[in-house]
Amino acid sequence: MLNSWGNKGLLLPALLLLSPSLMAVEGAGFPSVSGSVVFELQNDAAYESDEAAAEFNNLSATIEPAFSLKFSPAISINAALVFEPVADPSVAGDDLWFDHEGLYVETLSLNYESERLFVQAGKIGVNFGIAWDAASGIYGVDIPEEYEITERIGFGGGINFGGERHGQHTLSASVFFADTSFLAKSALTRRERTRGSAGGPSNNGDFSSFAVALDGGEFQSLPGFRYHLALMHQANGLASEDDESSLAVGAEYEISINDHLSVTPLLEYVGQRDAGGMAGDDTSYLTASLGTAYKNWNLALAWTRKETDSAVGTRAAVEQFQATAGYAFANGLSVDVGWMTHHEGGVDTDTLGGLLAYTLEF
Repeated sequence: MLNSWGNKGLLLPALLLLSPSLMAVEGAGFPSVSGSVVFELQNDAAYESDEAAAEFNNLSATIEPAFSLKFSPAISINAALVFEPVADPSVAGDDLWFDHEGLYVETLSLNYESERLFVQAGKIGVNFGIAWDAASGIYGVDIPEEYEITERIGFGGGINFGGERHGQHTLSASVFFADTSFLAKSALTRRERTRGSAGGPSNNGDFSSFAVALDGGEFQSLPGFRYHLALMHQANGLASEDDESSLAVGAEYEISINDHLSVTPLLEYVGQRDAGGMAGDDTSYLTASLGTAYKNWNLALAWTRKETDSAVGTRAAVEQFQATAGYAFANGLSVDVGWMTHHEGGVDTDTLGGLLAYTLEF
């Protein structure tokens, strides 16, 4: 059954889920632990820019362990940790060699999932947008990640419906606020902890922020197609700032040409009113990407344009294009290389990069 919350883990508040009938172990093998660890080594060389401080080399590691402790086929505790750079360079333009790497908890939730229903509670990610995760290439997700909503305290759930002919669909909803607890801290390198006094979208300590989404796919007539529609409201913790309202509309279509060749176009639009809590600032994102896979080879193109109209009538635009290619080995190791050009505020910056990745599952 389709579940758009995927590797973020899924589900559960309600005390009734803790009843003996639901907690009963259905057969042998529980409790059980499963998970994965993603290892990434990436180097980015911004070799040419109209601004000297934008030219630098950054070599960094990212490690993402994810664990699921299952008490029964339906009930589990899920956790996802992230080890990555958590602070900006001390001096703009400095080369970085595994600098400012820190470890933090991205999600930690108690979940319930059945064929039709799922619920979750704890530190969660919000189901809003897909390009921040699915856009093709090394750099395709860079700008869309600005509207990825993670590290929120909340609860939510959804219902799966549909059939073989008309596709599978998931209607989900959640309420949340920004995490300002001890779980917002990082180990090894200290990152700036979110403070309630700072305000900002969903940083108000109560459940007045919410998101509603409809996801669908597995259509008989359009195999490989999926869509995403979402609305989100993030209340602001400061009376002097406004609430942010957002809309996401996205789709992705994996088209199989033959047994060895497939192409996957993606298109997503996101609009934000009073973006970042700033009254009258409206921001829009448009992302298009095309991924091509031939046997173990891949080629990816991605483009994103971000526009912000301010309350005083000015407009600022950011535009980025990337092209990458790579190869996935049978042992799970993948290698990608690519090029990106970024335009912002009249400054053009070109970057060459490489990504080495490996996923260990257990």
